[in-house]
Amino acid sequence: TPECTNARELVAYEKTGERILGECLRAMTHARGGEKFVLYKNNTDGKGNSYGYHENYLLARSVPFERIVRVLTPFFVTRQIFAGAGKVGAENQTQPAEYQISQRADFFECLVDLNTMVKRPIINTRDEPHADPAKYRRLHVIVGDANMAELPTYLKVGSTAIVLEMIEAGVQFPTLDLEDPIQAIKEVSRDLELKGALKLADGRTTTAIGIQR
Repeated sequence: TPECTNARELVAYEKTGERILGECLRAMTHARGGEKFVLYKNNTDGKGNSYGYHENYLLARSVPFERIVRVLTPFFVTRQIFAGAGKVGAENQTQPAEYQISQRADFFECLVDLNTMVKRPIINTRDEPHADPAKYRRLHVIVGDANMAELPTYLKVGSTAIVLEMIEAGVQFPTLDLEDPIQAIKEVSRDLELKGALKLADGRTTTAIGIQR
């Protein structure tokens, strides 16, 4: 999409892109004498490869990156409960699952890193702002799924934008440091009833819904 100022605008551009691709598909099918083609919008090919839904947010440079990591980690680990695209099976040598909430969860292997294709992190450090780098950073988010439905797309980017505005405003969030975020993101994806206990670093337990609340 082009740069957008709100979630509704982003959803509109994303759906426009889908319609353009749909027209291309129909034109290609017609040009090839009715030969059938399939166009996918997903995050994994079932053969061990994954390609992310990459989000980018403008964020004040003055916000310490450590605070961004601390607040966003539990948020991103559990955001999939309303923004996951759904997945049959498991990949990337993770625990078996008949069905899970997120297509991307199996592919995260570290907490913070620059990579997007290997050793994928929950929090990506790639910056490259499209604005004054002294004032702003570009928060590059690779942890989300590509959604077919408009509502989860809207909630995915809209809720993230709200949390980032709260971080910039200095809002104090509850302490929800996960004991093992890498394991937790996979556990949440497999917890179809959303009742599984997530261990926090201070010994407490909570749930994915509890963290979002």
